[in-house]
Amino acid sequence: MERKRGFTAARIFTAFWQRAALRGLTAAPVLAASLASAQVPPRYHAQLRAAMPAFVAADVPSAERAFAEALALAPSQPDALCYRAEMRRATGDMNAALEGFQDCLRFARETEDRRFVGRARHGGASTLERMPGRMQDARVAWQEHVRFADTSGGLVDGRTGRARIEAIDAWLALEQSMVEVRARIAERERAP
Repeated sequence: MERKRGFTAARIFTAFWQRAALRGLTAAPVLAASLASAQVPPRYHAQLRAAMPAFVAADVPSAERAFAEALALAPSQPDALCYRAEMRRATGDMNAALEGFQDCLRFARETEDRRFVGRARHGGASTLERMPGRMQDARVAWQEHVRFADTSGGLVDGRTGRARIEAIDAWLALEQSMVEVRARIAERERAP
């Protein structure tokens, strides 16, 4: 019997660790995340696979049901928490999105899944930036994201965070100058 060429588990595992070694990743956090993922019921992944195309097709109720079912099976999985938070942000529910990214961050830290720590930090900062009156909080969140990116060994890119901090600083400076202009206009209107 001739063996078919293709992606066997051994080849995938070897390729994964070769790439991980090139990035300077150690085995402990990656194994912890892999073990956590290995303990997830198979239906969890099926629900995630159902949620993503539903969301892309703008069938938010079906996506929400699939995410809820996935999280009922494995409530501490950072990937489902992150994807659902992204969906909620995209549909305009910023408070629920922010809560979802915070939950994702908490569970990603517990499982030492640095990839989703980075995604949760990015998502949370991006969400805060879209919320009225939360620009300073967004700036702090982007700073935390950049600090994490700088220590992630290349797993997370901090360039977006740095660019967003610069944009927020420019926006805050503009906003401050507008406050001053409005005050001068109001003063002139009150003058006799």
